[in-house]
Amino acid sequence: MKTPLRALVVEDSEDDVALIVWELSRGGFAVTYRRVETASELVAALETGGWDIIIADYSLPAFSGLAALDLVKSRGCELPFIMLSGIVSEETAVNAMHAGAHDFVAKGKMARLVPAIRRELREAVVRRERHAAAAVLRLLPARILAAQEEERGRIARELHDEIGQALTGAQLLVAAARHSRGSPQAARTLEECAAILERTLGQVRNLSLDLRPPQLDDFGLAEALRWQIERQSRAAGLAFRFDATPLETRLRPDVKIACFRAAQEALNNVARHARATRVEVRLGSRDGALELCIEDDGRGFEPAAAHEQSLRSMSMGLAGMRERVALAGGRVEIRSAPGAGTTLCVVFPHAEDDSVGAARLAGGQNVPQRRFHSAQ
Repeated sequence: MKTPLRALVVEDSEDDVALIVWELSRGGFAVTYRRVETASELVAALETGGWDIIIADYSLPAFSGLAALDLVKSRGCELPFIMLSGIVSEETAVNAMHAGAHDFVAKGKMARLVPAIRRELREAVVRRERHAAAAVLRLLPARILAAQEEERGRIARELHDEIGQALTGAQLLVAAARHSRGSPQAARTLEECAAILERTLGQVRNLSLDLRPPQLDDFGLAEALRWQIERQSRAAGLAFRFDATPLETRLRPDVKIACFRAAQEALNNVARHARATRVEVRLGSRDGALELCIEDDGRGFEPAAAHEQSLRSMSMGLAGMRERVALAGGRVEIRSAPGAGTTLCVVFPHAEDDSVGAARLAGGQNVPQRRFHSAQ
């Protein structure tokens, strides 16, 4: 099957365009092209968008390849740009490359065109990924600050609206009981006060668990996940299932917390947006890597669109999850489509605690390996 290619060709000769298209087709491309030969035609073509590459003749009667390149660059367009010329000189090629052309091909050596285009298409993908990563890194500090402020605001609201009001109510009840000391009313007031304090202690405990569950440190990742999944699923009215396959390694602390937070965020998303009835979580290994998968039967979504929206909105969402997981050496994989549910997996190729590996090597000592259920 031929590779689709949308080419914008800056060329005054119909015969030369036919030769370019024939060469590309012979090289495995299914070509859709548009020929332009003036600056205004080039601008109009660029505004339509959707092009994969620009191929420009170095010299045209009323235009030039260098002028076309300057125009493309001035519009912030980062398409691969291949310059062609029938008059080949070292100075011509050097001028084109210095101006920013990605390659220079002589019309007498058109066999070089297809390999050059394939290489530049690959390089264009790398450049786009690099620019996207740089954009994420530029936004990361602001998103971290926004997430910190959001969390601080949530805790402040909990303290003021729930815990603060409950303690104020208990304080008023204690004052009332003091004035009616020894009466049946005082006893009932103190009982009501005790109930308020019990509820408040529960709220404080839940707030503390949200910030850092002790299960993660005391019992390991698997048991902490089991507890969190049960807690969040029941609160959201979801049927749930959790399976953990023992892994013969001890996990790094950053991997454990990244895994736990990813599950927490994914379950929050299921509860808020998926309209799901059930969720299944699996923890185990895949090809030697740690893998955590959260699958729901909800309405699904378009992953690329959701990621872009998360970046634009400064939401921690999927973009924040990817960043947290990436910082721990992992990656996020999402399989979803509208109406087809969602499967989100976080994968950590190198999850083992380095201190364990170092201890194994030191003096040939045997270090006991620990499983998920007991010691992650």
